Amino acid sequence: MESMVFNKGAAMDCATTADVVELVDTHVRGACGFGLASSNLAIRMVFPQSDIILVANGPGELLTWVRPLARRLHLDLVSNPAFSAARLHLVLTPCPHAHGQEARSAAALGVFDQIIQARFFWHLLYQPGRYRRWRPQGVVVFLGGDQLWAVLLAARLGYRHVCYVEWVARWPRWCDRIAVMGHRAYGRVPRRWRPRAQIVGDLMADVSQDPGI
Repeated sequence: MESMVFNKGAAMDCATTADVVELVDTHVRGACGFGLASSNLAIRMVFPQSDIILVANGPGELLTWVRPLARRLHLDLVSNPAFSAARLHLVLTPCPHAHGQEARSAAALGVFDQIIQARFFWHLLYQPGRYRRWRPQGVVVFLGGDQLWAVLLAARLGYRHVCYVEWVARWPRWCDRIAVMGHRAYGRVPRRWRPRAQIVGDLMADVSQDPGI
């Protein structure tokens, strides 16, 4: 199967997305295992050799959510030699509003080890090994589109799942951490799963602070 694969680029300017990766904090720490501090936000996984997969769909999500977080994660990874073996991926999912250039736009950031286009998403779920030799430990971070696709991908790979939610967490049972935009979204998380939720703010606020935009 064809996929778009790119080498890691140089570190870029990044915004203060410190509040979005603490979402992988406690629950992810048990399965994946390294600690990455991004200001208030930290990705904590258990092994330096891990795969971090961002899942998104349309151009809006790529600009407002994926871009600032991917840049911050990339900077954290390249600035710490102990984690240089960790890999950052982007998986695009089907979207009726996509213009077909999402993969090229994401590649221009220079931060992803691999980008898998939306038209290959179902093949990825069916035969993930045809796209990469995936590490045993990893985390899937949902950043737009249908939340179910990130749930399925995390389950297929056996990875932890972090979901960024603007309004409603539709599959809280299958999220290890739920990063919600504000108090309204937090209140919509069922009480049973609320301990997994954390208010992190609006990722779009980081775009205005990004000098590259």
